[in-house]
Amino acid sequence: GTLSPRKLGDKRCPLEITIVEAAPRVLAGLPEKISEIAYQRLNFLGVKVVLSSPIKKVGSSEVILGSGRRIPYDVLIWTVGVRGSRLLDPRVFPLDKKKALRVDEQLRVRGFEDIFAVGDLAGTGVAWSAPKAESDAKVAAHNLLALARGRGMKKYRDFAPPFIIPVGRGWAIAKIGGRVFWGK
Repeated sequence: GTLSPRKLGDKRCPLEITIVEAAPRVLAGLPEKISEIAYQRLNFLGVKVVLSSPIKKVGSSEVILGSGRRIPYDVLIWTVGVRGSRLLDPRVFPLDKKKALRVDEQLRVRGFEDIFAVGDLAGTGVAWSAPKAESDAKVAAHNLLALARGRGMKKYRDFAPPFIIPVGRGWAIAKIGGRVFWGK
């Protein structure tokens, strides 16, 4: 969750919180509506949000953004977004814009009959998450066996796992199926 700088329990909280995001919106891997709701809630809580600003360097008391802007800090909490591996060579493997492998309906890497991709490396269009990785792994395991035995393979089915994102104390955004809910 996100700690509110306005309140910590019933007392004023002296914290100033800044979120630095390289993407043009928070929670960029999720639907835009969810990003907008989260951004508005963070602003309401007094959290500063800096978008489209990759971090170039981290010093002992400040971060330096790609633009050269410096943001001082006392405590830095570093979280890293999701993307495919930077070790994949785009001259060998077809990659999407997030550096994930382009896959076919059976989760085979496009252009390869016997290489499968799962989880963050499989560009299926589904937000990267543990449920996605588990679902991918089941399909790929079945298809590896099917390939070895000369049988038919399963098709990967897109799905939208439900999720809840806490944004401050007692407040969250939830997505269940195609519906989005937010509030207390």
